[in-house]
Amino acid sequence: MALIFPKPTRRVGITIIDNNGLCSPLQLNILQDCTSLDFYLGKYNSLAEILNSLGVKVYICKGIIEKDITSFLDEAEEFWLSKLKTDQNESEEITKNLERIKRERKFSTVRIRGRYLPEGKIIELYPEEMKEEYSGTKVDELLVSTLAHETMHAYFDRPGHDHYPYAYFVEEPLAEFGMLLFLYAACMPMLSWAKQDVAGGYSCYRYGATLFDHKGDLALRVYLENYKCGISEYDTLDVYGRTIVLPYPSVGKKLQVYIPGGKIINCPVSADTFVAAIDEAAIQKGTAALLDPKVNKLWCYYPLMSDNTATYNSAFPKYQKALKQCAKSKLYVNTYSSNTQKERLLNEILGKLGLNWTVSIV
Repeated sequence: MALIFPKPTRRVGITIIDNNGLCSPLQLNILQDCTSLDFYLGKYNSLAEILNSLGVKVYICKGIIEKDITSFLDEAEEFWLSKLKTDQNESEEITKNLERIKRERKFSTVRIRGRYLPEGKIIELYPEEMKEEYSGTKVDELLVSTLAHETMHAYFDRPGHDHYPYAYFVEEPLAEFGMLLFLYAACMPMLSWAKQDVAGGYSCYRYGATLFDHKGDLALRVYLENYKCGISEYDTLDVYGRTIVLPYPSVGKKLQVYIPGGKIINCPVSADTFVAAIDEAAIQKGTAALLDPKVNKLWCYYPLMSDNTATYNSAFPKYQKALKQCAKSKLYVNTYSSNTQKERLLNEILGKLGLNWTVSIV
């Protein structure tokens, strides 16, 4: 017997493009109906409202493709190994993170049911892959659950949060959690199956089912609604049995610049306050190397530290030329970037200036 999906009181309508006729008219209607069901997340009232407000289109795509996160896992392992050398106080937690990365390597290449492409504001669904699962008996359910999962990624990428890094080990379980919350709120008959589908996985996605077990926790719901946030792209979930601890942005950290000869410059961790190091750079390199000749100001004070063109064009019009130079050379740091991104980009900036300095956030 075919599963019966609930009908919305009012269909909102989303953009679904199926140029190859991979979904039946009934399946397309199911997707339209389900995304219109009441589901409150942040300021949005349904999945359809999220997609339409953010300008996201859904494409039904041919083929079966794979996702390979091997290079990301390599970077994450390198990051935590480096932290292990410099932060012995956190060695136990860092070792756990390295173990999580090791486990995830077993599933570093997998077939995907769908994906969200933030650059184009596109969700892709792959029904031909879905037909390969569950002997082809759960395609309708997989279409709905996958679209809900990918809509969570689109929500996380909403304005004001799109500058934060994608943290694989945190975002994927959260997306599964959000999907299950949607099915729960919409009283979907497929909820029990969907939870088993999530819990039965072997990658970090499965923790979405554990999060759902704690769906009544207000703090967890607030975390979901506020995500993405300024955590490291390599942060992980802390899992203790059926208890999960989510990472929060670090506070109280210092940005330190190490100069050959033993000198250390301490700055607040905000990238916009990297002024002390820039002053020292001007002394050592000669102010002319850092000047915008048109305004005779240190061009890197503001534009070097942010890619927020709207803010800087309105508040600091005299830096518009310098801002364009920074954007062209990619020599800027967003204030709200993760600490990892700040370290990497600030080190690159100093390298571009020909300075053998090292930046770290401790």
